[in-house]
Amino acid sequence: ALTFCPDGRVVLFGGQRSDSYFRDLWVLNPYSMAWKEVCPEGELPMARYGHSMTRAANSLFLYGGFGNTYLGDLWQFDLKAMVWTNCEVEGPIPEPRLDHTLIAVDHHLVMFGGLGDDGVFADLLELDWRARVATPEILPFPPGTYIERHTITIRCGTPDVIIFYTTDGSTPSPGTGQRYTGPFLNTTLGATSVKAIALKDYMYDSLVAESTFVVVANPHPKVRSPTAQTAPPLSPNAGRPPSPILPAVPVTPVPSPFPTTSPQLSTSVPRPSTARAQASSPPISAGVSSISSIN
Repeated sequence: ALTFCPDGRVVLFGGQRSDSYFRDLWVLNPYSMAWKEVCPEGELPMARYGHSMTRAANSLFLYGGFGNTYLGDLWQFDLKAMVWTNCEVEGPIPEPRLDHTLIAVDHHLVMFGGLGDDGVFADLLELDWRARVATPEILPFPPGTYIERHTITIRCGTPDVIIFYTTDGSTPSPGTGQRYTGPFLNTTLGATSVKAIALKDYMYDSLVAESTFVVVANPHPKVRSPTAQTAPPLSPNAGRPPSPILPAVPVTPVPSPFPTTSPQLSTSVPRPSTARAQASSPPISAGVSSISSIN
């Protein structure tokens, strides 16, 4: 089968030569006109011929063909990751066939006709090829009870998705939820219901994930240090252990060896006689008009 990519490349898968069937994948560059074989890792479709292949979005879809028996499997090849995926189809499955027509219209695959065990088919079938995004995981899991706060992380098994979440119990969506950009802190006391949904282009939205966490107050809060404005002045003995308090000891008075009565001292002090003082002291003149020089 041969199909075209948006960038002009041509992709070829499988085929038949004599009694041999192929499962190789080749890409043709239309500018250099050179073929290159692509060897994807992982599971591969079995060798076949008579199958149909078409492109939708960034994928190639392959259905049916013949490989020792009529085949009715559907495969998707991711043009970015370069890997094959065996698609699990829900609902009725078409009968295995080869030489049918398969085209993509928006996110639908439309198939007509083919040849099978029951002869030639003339049925027209339609399949919505979009897969569902994996349901997000809300961590920690299982949820529990936390003191004061805890961190919530949301992840999804489908790569390159956009996740929206709510913390009020409502159903998340681009219009009603917050876009998840990384782990966030939950400090709301009581029970908090976290719901999350993941979205990706060309895929069905994921199922809504839900988890409930309980936050309680700290029963032993830490003692906060006083601020500098309210701190009391430090005592000179700050940081030293307090002095021990000694018990009171009764004191017995000791009798004095000296008499309790003191001799009476005379209050009269003898003074020098006036006559002697006058004889020894020169007379002082009341008015001195001149001072004699001393030779």
